[in-house]
Amino acid sequence: HQECPRIVVDRQGGLMRYQPLLKAKFHGAKINTVAETPEISRYRIERSEKTLHIGFETQADARHLPVALASMAAKTVRELLMNRLNTFFAQKQPGLRPTAGYVQDGRRWVSEIGDLPERLQIPRRDLIRNR
Repeated sequence: HQECPRIVVDRQGGLMRYQPLLKAKFHGAKINTVAETPEISRYRIERSEKTLHIGFETQADARHLPVALASMAAKTVRELLMNRLNTFFAQKQPGLRPTAGYVQDGRRWVSEIGDLPERLQIPRRDLIRNR
């Protein structure tokens, strides 16, 4: 009896079809779609007589403890990073209001820092998430 690892990923955004992305990452593997619904996209990946099950689920953190723990760790790291980013830029531009980095407030913050990144030789693209 061969074990088949199972991976659960918390789905972000509206993407429902992950097969093209999986094919790009698992070269030469046979990728079967098990389900693609608004709540879950599940696949079976087979290569070299080995099988892997992967599912992308909405609200996976509410149904799977490991996903919830990973989400908590990621949020903690994000908060620590944002704190360091805010501290660094506030030292360079006194009076700059901190940002949590979410879209609307992030846009406000990028506008308020003006040309500071360029003066510090920090590529602006490194401060703005592209995806």
